[in-house]
Amino acid sequence: MLKIKELGSKDQDVANSGSTLWDWSVTPLKTGETNLVLRLTLLQDMEGRDLQRDLEALRSEITVSVKNIWSHPARFWFCHWKWVITTVVAAAGVIVAILELS
Repeated sequence: MLKIKELGSKDQDVANSGSTLWDWSVTPLKTGETNLVLRLTLLQDMEGRDLQRDLEALRSEITVSVKNIWSHPARFWFCHWKWVITTVVAAAGVIVAILELS
C-alpha cells in the first residue's frame, strides 16, 4: 500500500515545445510488493462541446518492493553502526553514573 500526495497541479496544458512536469510524493505504508500504475491521459473536446473524454497516451506499471530494515541485520549494522555504538556507550555511561550515585 502506498500513500500518494500530489505536489503540483493535476491538469496542465502541454505545449508543442518544452516540458511539462507532474510531481508526486510516494510513501510506502507497509512492507512487501505492490504495483504502482502510471497512466497519462489526454483530454479531448468532443465536437466543440464541453464534453471531454480521456485518451490514454501512456501506461506504465511499476513494481515497488519495500523491505523491512530488520529483515537484514547485517545491512542495518553496516548503515547505522555509528548510531548503535553511540547508543550503547551512552546507555553504559548512564548506568555507571546511576550506580555511582547509589
